[in-house]
Amino acid sequence: MVYTDIRTASGDETKEMQTVIQKFGQFINTNCKPTNEMCTSDLNSYYTLEQAQKRHKEILEEYGKSGKYDISRIEFNKFE
Repeated sequence: MVYTDIRTASGDETKEMQTVIQKFGQFINTNCKPTNEMCTSDLNSYYTLEQAQKRHKEILEEYGKSGKYDISRIEFNKFE
């Protein structure tokens, strides 16, 4: 599992999200083998920073406890 730091929109949120979604999709398509049934992707948005931080922590704890996943942080510029 790869994850990024939380990002806050700095301008036109709709345009920024469309750009990030497109670039993130390209990143997943490049780095995820089509035959890997376990390969999925999620890109989440939240109304507040606090909501995002809470869910970010929950996800990392949930996947970290299972022991089934290698978890690593990547920079946004990997797919931007």
